[in-house]
Formats: sequence, structure tokens, C-alpha cells
Amino acid sequence: MPDRDRPAGPATLVLPPAAAEPARAGFPWIASTAPVAAAIAIWAITGSAFALVFAALGPVVAFATMLDARRIGARARRRALADRADAIARLRIEVEARHATERDAAWRRSPSARAAVDRAVPMWRHAAPPPIVVGRGPVASELRLDGVAVDDADTALVDDTARLDGAPVRVDVRHGIGFVGDPVLARAAARAVLVQCADAVGPAELALQVPDRDWEWATVLPHRRGGPPSPTLVVHEPSRTTRLDGPDAAGARQRAAFRIAVARDPAALPPGIGSVLHLASPRTGVLHRTARRPIEVEPELLAVAEASAWAARLEQAARRAGLAGPDRDLPRRVPFSSLPLPATARPGDRTRLPAVVGIADDGPVELELTSGPHALVAGTTGSGKSEFLLAWITSLALAHPPDRVAFLLVDFKGGAAFAPVASLPHVTGIVTDLDDTQAARAVASLRAEVRHRELVLRAAGARDLATLPDGIELPRLVVVVDEFQAMVERFPELGDVIADLAARGRSLGVHLVLASQRPNGVVREQVMANCGIRVSLRVLQRADSLAVVGTDGAALLEPGRPGLGIADGGDGRRIRFQSAIADEEAIEAVASCHAEAAPPRRPWLDPLPSW
Repeated sequence: MPDRDRPAGPATLVLPPAAAEPARAGFPWIASTAPVAAAIAIWAITGSAFALVFAALGPVVAFATMLDARRIGARARRRALADRADAIARLRIEVEARHATERDAAWRRSPSARAAVDRAVPMWRHAAPPPIVVGRGPVASELRLDGVAVDDADTALVDDTARLDGAPVRVDVRHGIGFVGDPVLARAAARAVLVQCADAVGPAELALQVPDRDWEWATVLPHRRGGPPSPTLVVHEPSRTTRLDGPDAAGARQRAAFRIAVARDPAALPPGIGSVLHLASPRTGVLHRTARRPIEVEPELLAVAEASAWAARLEQAARRAGLAGPDRDLPRRVPFSSLPLPATARPGDRTRLPAVVGIADDGPVELELTSGPHALVAGTTGSGKSEFLLAWITSLALAHPPDRVAFLLVDFKGGAAFAPVASLPHVTGIVTDLDDTQAARAVASLRAEVRHRELVLRAAGARDLATLPDGIELPRLVVVVDEFQAMVERFPELGDVIADLAARGRSLGVHLVLASQRPNGVVREQVMANCGIRVSLRVLQRADSLAVVGTDGAALLEPGRPGLGIADGGDGRRIRFQSAIADEEAIEAVASCHAEAAPPRRPWLDPLPSW
């Protein structure tokens, strides 16, 4: 499939050759002497002097032949010149068409601030600001015109072909951009550059620092302070104060990798600015760049109202993606002891399983597992995925006694992940790396548990666990699988059981929490469809984040922040949160709260001794 951003056909055209000059006709000696010789011969034979008259025909024929040759040559040259003029006209049309295609492709590759404002969602595809459009003007074209220019018109056509007019004129923000002129115009041009940077780079990878006056609209952007170690884009204006606030202000100054400067006079610009656009009017400006000749451009301008409305939409998009607000607004560590009990928890309630798992921008994060009725958790190595699972298990155990919730924990990382919660009375078993025999026992045990629950509900005349009378003990069973991908790849029959539980678990009171580094393409569609709760800690691929939480925000989370993630509690609202840490002391405290409680029925029994 051809690249639609590249001109079709070769990038080189050829000038038609010059019209050839007609060859100069020589003197027709034979044609002129032949009549003379014939006349002399006739006179010698006949003796008639009248025959000598024919001798005069020789020069006449010679002269007529020369005139005719010149006439034919001139006509051929006129035809060749006309043909070349037609070829030049067709070539001009081809150049214009190629330029139009190239210009459109250039604007697609480098969209303007106007395109960003008109777009419904931000791009956020770059790790750093790409070259930014400052206006419309002439740039070097990819098209070339070969051949020999025969006149000034050909030379002008060659020059016109090598120049692409009306194209995006781009500059590198890394070298700094300055805008000089009337402050209203200069701020409008700088505003357009800032919008392009915030549209291209997500808030997790770029911080913004703006002056305290005339730039209030930018404080709404989710990039407003960023999170360490994000590079910082700083807007300088001599008549304004640029605030570098927050706990990492000194680091922000050091990371001011990108600069936009606004001044009325060039002398007021800070040193080291690589590109300066002098604005004479809203339609004209001259761009000066280091080691390059100045060019005239039509500047890219954006009004405050337009930028303000766009910034508000961008903030909403960031909130939907779970990226609203900088990461450092959240505590880097959330002790489990600081979490409140679920606000919706009611003692003895069979219908709900709420648990508080961490802290978001607007307070505690509560997940209601019964509304899922299952959950999918993603996170790469070092993202804090196992710690999040421990916090969720501990929080469920704190809010609900063993007769209301029990856990079956499956760990394919050697058993160390769930070892801290083994002392909880709710835990009915921890299944570690399986061999073939244990896998067969796991399949049989889970199927037996399904049959047991069906019999209990049928005997009580209840359609589901929520309507089961209080006197009948049947806790909800939460099956937590860490490294689900490894389990399914090694034992596909366990994947079949999981799919069955996903389809029938809601009524039976069985809930799945499936965790994997890369769930995309591993978890079956019917299982995914029943996993209403989605949690993604940091992942490496945007596709994995999109598959789990419907946004690429989890791939943009700050590295080195275990427990930082995006959660969708089943209502489609994504929130950015910091998971709690359930340490040994917190887990022991929860276990002691239920020390007198009877342990729940175990769906997984230890193997018989081999003797």
C-alpha cells in the first residue's frame, strides 16, 4: 500500500530538451551546374544559340532550393518550439500537482495548532515535542527538475520546483523559539506552539511552566506541573514571572529542555534562542534561524478563547484516560493503615464485596467486585501488580468475615507472591506452579466447587447467592490468579474452567481476579467481556493499556512508581490512583480481627500422602 504522506511517482522530473536549430543548407552546386552543362551540350550538337538560355536555369534552381530549405527549417523550428512550450506547460501542471500532494502530506505529518484545536482528542504519540509549526511559508521541496535550462523561464521553473510554497514551516523547540513584536501577536504565536507541544506529548512525559499573567488558560492543562523526571517546557516573558512551583521546582529548572520566549524587542529575549519569529502583522512575519537565511512566513496564531476551550477539553480527555493531574499529586506510598473502610460496606451483607485499594486525586478508591463480576489486572515487571493484589485481598478480608468471602490464590511465580496473606483465615488454599498431576486436581476441584454451589442454591430454592438465606453458609469465593498468561499457556484445560467460571460465576458467587503482564491476546474474549473491573498498572505497550482500560494512559505512567495505575471500577470512569501497600503488620492485624472465625470450606484440598 503506498504511503499516502508521500508524493506519488518519482521525485525528479526532467525539462524537455531545447528545440534544435535547423541545419544550414549548403549551396546546391550539382543542381546549379547541371543545367549549364546540358545547355552547352545541346548548343554543341544543334548549333542553336537559343539552347544557351537554359544555362540560366542553374543559378535560379540553386537559389530556389536554398530558399525552400530555409523555409522548411524555419517551419520545423517553429513546430519544435511550440511542442516544447506545450511540454513546459504540462510540466508546470505536473509540478503544481506534485507540490499540492507534497503540501497536503506535509500538513498531515505536521498538523498546525488549528488542527489540534479542531481535533476531538489529543495525539499524545511522541515522547518529546517534535518540530513545531510556526507558520505557513516556503520550504525546500522533495521534488527536483533535471535537464538544461535554456532561458530565464526555465531557470525560474527549476527554482520554483525546488521550493514548496504554503507549506508548514517548522522549528525545533529544543533549540528554543522566540517571538518578537506586539505582545498580543507574540503571545498568540507562542500560544499556538504551546498547544502543539501539549497535543503531541502526553502529561506523563512533559511538564509545562508558564507566566503568572496572561497564561492562566494553560494552568488547566494536565501538563501543568508534570511528574518527575519529565522534561519541562518553560514559557518566558520579560514582563511576567514564570513560576516554577511545587516540591521539585529546582529539578524543573534543570529540566527546562524546551523554551518559548515572548518579547517586544529582540534584546529582551533570553540567550540561546535558536529561532526567532519577528511578527509585523497577523499575516506577515520573518523567521530567523541560526545558520539559515531569513524567510517570510504567515504566522500561526491562536486566540486565548480558542486555547482556553481546547485546554478544558484536553483536561477532560486526560481525566477519561486516567491521566488528569500530575503523578506527584498522589503520594508515592500509601500505607494500608491509612485506608478507610469501604463506605458502602454493611455487616453480613451477601450482595456486595466493596474494598478500598488505594488513593486517587479525589480520595479513596473503592472497587466493588460483585459489580464486575470479575476483574482484569495488568502490569509489567516492577509495576507493583502483586502488591496491588495483596492490598485488594487484605482490604476484602478486613471488610468481610470468612463466612462472607473466601480466597483461592493461584500463583505461577513460585508461590512467593501470596505468601504474606497465607495467614488470613479467609484463604482456603494457595496453588503454586503446577505439574500435570496438580493441574488435573485443580480442574477437578474447581468443577467440584461449581457443582457444590449449584446444589446448595438448588436446595435453598435461591436463584443466586445474593438471595440465599442468612442461615446457610456459602461465602463468595474470589479466585485470584497471578500470571494468568503463564497458567493458560501451560495448562489450556484450566483456561476452559476459567472461561466457564467467568460465564456462570456471578450467580454462584465465584469471582475471578486475573492478573497478567500482557493480557492482550491472552485472555479469551468471553472472559474479557465478563471482567467489568479493569486495573492497569504501568505496561510497556500502548496496545496492552488500550486492551485493558480503553486508553493508552497506562503505557504513559511514570516508570519507577510501583503501585501507580489506572482503574475502571466497571462504570467506564477511569481514575488514576496509587495502590496501598499491605505490609506484614497490616496483614497480621487483619488476621487477628477474624482469629475466632471458623475457616470457610476449602475447594482445594492438599494431596494425599504418597505411602
